[in-house]
Amino acid sequence: MGRILSIGKISPAGLILILLCSFYLSVSSGFAQQENLDVFHQWVKWTDPGSMLIHDLIGQANNYYDIRDGEISKLKTRSDWQKRQTFVKDKLFFNRIYGY
Repeated sequence: MGRILSIGKISPAGLILILLCSFYLSVSSGFAQQENLDVFHQWVKWTDPGSMLIHDLIGQANNYYDIRDGEISKLKTRSDWQKRQTFVKDKLFFNRIYGY
């Protein structure tokens, strides 16, 4: 062992040993971070179908709010706001009559 890792000079075998050890440590730590052995991490999410529906509907509503906020952020002038108001009124009236 003293011959492989001497203090003054590292032999080729010692260099290979250091490289292999560092490679093993970097690869093994990478695999440990990616693998999730917790089989119950989403257990609560799948045990109550009612809450799943609520979470899904809330997610859809949030997506529509984001779309609406994006459209509203583009409105700059008074006429832009009036066009938006007309669009919303027409949409609500159409939904009230036809149901969608």
